[in-house]
Amino acid sequence: MTEGMKYVMANLGGAKNDSYFLYYATQVMHNVPGTEWETWNQTTRNYLISMQIKEGCAAGSWAPTGHTAGPVMSTSIHALTLEVYYRHPPIYSNEQKIELPKKE
Repeated sequence: MTEGMKYVMANLGGAKNDSYFLYYATQVMHNVPGTEWETWNQTTRNYLISMQIKEGCAAGSWAPTGHTAGPVMSTSIHALTLEVYYRHPPIYSNEQKIELPKKE
């Protein structure tokens, strides 16, 4: 994980042209809590929001970049990238897990 995190952080700038890399790297970084995740998330979020189409009927979507197939796929993958931490708890965490009460 440490080597993967170092690779992802080293490629933060170049990742902006590869929607798939952004998505999968965001999932990797989300699983390693700490300053690297915070830097990755802030940079990626700011970039993706700045690249959204601002006017017209396509407002809120993204134009295709890099290897993305088209505007629908680009919008889908970027939206999924922005919501990684809403959908998945980090695998590695210092926080204690909360156990739900058992049904009787």
